[in-house]
Amino acid sequence: MLSIDIDFNDYWIWKAIRGYSPRVVVIEYNSSIPPAESKTIEYDQNAHWDGTNYFGASLLALTKLSKSKGYTLVACDKKGTNAFFVKTDLIKNNFKVKEVKKIYNPPKYGKKVNGKYIGHPPSNKSMSSILISISYAASLYHAVSTTLFSTFLQAPSKNYFTLFRKICLIICVKKNLLLSLMKSNNLVE
Repeated sequence: MLSIDIDFNDYWIWKAIRGYSPRVVVIEYNSSIPPAESKTIEYDQNAHWDGTNYFGASLLALTKLSKSKGYTLVACDKKGTNAFFVKTDLIKNNFKVKEVKKIYNPPKYGKKVNGKYIGHPPSNKSMSSILISISYAASLYHAVSTTLFSTFLQAPSKNYFTLFRKICLIICVKKNLLLSLMKSNNLVE
């Protein structure tokens, strides 16, 4: 088991860990960020938590990172502080996989506003969006680069203008496909 709770760079620490794949990862998430938003703080090795909601990463950002590492989100604690991820190959018949928004728990700590906990006080700093997972980006890159390479191989060597037009067309089609895929999967804000 791996537990990460350092109150600031949690996302970046997990992202940097290589060669260690425990069955379970428990990591603090920033529950003040709604479950449909994929955000994290910028990495800063010298930073320390300032007591505000500017820390860590959203549950969705951590879920995207988990997929690239071979993990699946299975639960969050009731207070809205920790997320539990299990190696994906151990999920079958052991866990019922649910959507992030069904697993997410809002903060049940900190200050109450209108009778509802808001977590830590708001910060004036903004977090960065994590739009797509690393593995998803890699598969899209592979699809585009494979198509471009095969176009180069098929084009007559003297017909550079036609080759250029084909490449531009492929890039436009792939870009539109990529954008529509990203929009349909809520990966573009």
